[in-house]
Amino acid sequence: MRVEVVSSYLVAAVALLGCGFASVRWLRVAQREHYLPGWVPKFALRWWTQTGVVNGLILWLGIVCAVIAGITSHRFTSAPFVVASAVALGVVAPLGLPLKGRTSPLVWTTRMRRLAFTHGIVLLASCVVAAVVLDAAAQFALAALIFTPLVVDLSLRLVRPIENRKARPFLVRAKQRLDRVDPVRVGVAGSFGKTSTKGYLAHLVSGSRRCLASPASYNNELGLSRAINEHLSDDVEVFIAEMGVYGVGEIKQMA
Repeated sequence: MRVEVVSSYLVAAVALLGCGFASVRWLRVAQREHYLPGWVPKFALRWWTQTGVVNGLILWLGIVCAVIAGITSHRFTSAPFVVASAVALGVVAPLGLPLKGRTSPLVWTTRMRRLAFTHGIVLLASCVVAAVVLDAAAQFALAALIFTPLVVDLSLRLVRPIENRKARPFLVRAKQRLDRVDPVRVGVAGSFGKTSTKGYLAHLVSGSRRCLASPASYNNELGLSRAINEHLSDDVEVFIAEMGVYGVGEIKQMA
């Protein structure tokens, strides 16, 4: 019996290690998608199923190995299967979606640290409950490995009320300042080329009018409020805002 318990906990530990790698990848996606609940699972499904046959094969290999590891978690013979599932679902795949990212690397902002902390608590607490109540720590950890994007999405939903409350003062101050200065407001949205287009517009307009373009890729609600609060001076006549839009109603909300 003791050997079975040790084997089950080792399976859980390896699976959670794989979850750790997978979590970095999907937390980065959450940041890239403006921390919007519901978008990480959609992105994951699209990436796993629409980026080539190899990713599809890796996904099914990881799931099959995870199921076998869960069924045989009380025996040390499950080791190859749990390692294979952790590598396939957590470390190397999906191919083309690296841990660090290329165009939008993970940035450990205060908000991201809160989300990562919440995500870690959700994973560990759920695993402990599964071990104590259901005697299924290994099975839960393997399920979490398969469904890491869903666990990240749950964490996003848990922290969303906190983030909304923290953001509200900055948004209110930005709206008040924008209304007081009252520049012409130009929004730039689209799938590609937003930052370049914003730069071209700012260059053209600045020849005749005092212009402010939102810096870098500050293209969500909080980013734009920061740009307004920190850079919108009283003499600005035109404010050009880059708008990264991922869902219906976001342009209206940012406007």
